[in-house]
Amino acid sequence: MQRYQQGQFGDGSRRASLGLLAVVLLVMVGWVDQATAFQRQVTRSGASGNSATRTNTVNRTDQGYQRDIVRQGPQGYSTSKSTQGQWDADSGTWSRQTTATNANGQSATASQSLTRTDSGYSRSKTVTGPEGNSATKTVEGSWDPETNTWTKTVSGGGN
Repeated sequence: MQRYQQGQFGDGSRRASLGLLAVVLLVMVGWVDQATAFQRQVTRSGASGNSATRTNTVNRTDQGYQRDIVRQGPQGYSTSKSTQGQWDADSGTWSRQTTATNANGQSATASQSLTRTDSGYSRSKTVTGPEGNSATKTVEGSWDPETNTWTKTVSGGGN
C-alpha cells in the first residue's frame, strides 16, 4: 500500500491543472460564440418502415437567439417553425417573433413582448393566421405595496 504525504504533488501541479482548465474553458467559450450553439437531428422509424425527422438548430445572437425547427414526415411533407427572441436594453423589453409554416405552405405568426413597468409588467401578444385574421391580447400586472395587492388586467382575445 502506498501512502502520499500532504504536499507531495505540491501546489505547482494543482496550479498547472487549474491553468489548463481555464485555457480549455476560454477556448470553448470562444468557439461557441463563433459556431452554432446547438444542433440536433432525430429520426424515428415506424413499424411499416416509414420514418420522420426533426432537426433543431439554435444560434445565439447579439441580443438574443434564433431557433429553427424543421420536421420532415414519412410522405416527404415538411413543416417548419422559426423563432427569434431579443432583448432591447434601452426600452427594457424582451420580444419574440415566431413563424410556423405547415405542409401546405400556409404560415401563421405570433409576436410577443414583455416590458417591466414601475409597478409591475406589461405583456402583449398578437397572433396572425394564414388568412390574415389576427387577435391581440394585452396583460397588465401591477403591485400596490400600500394595500399589499397584486392587480392583473387582461384585454383582447387570442392565445
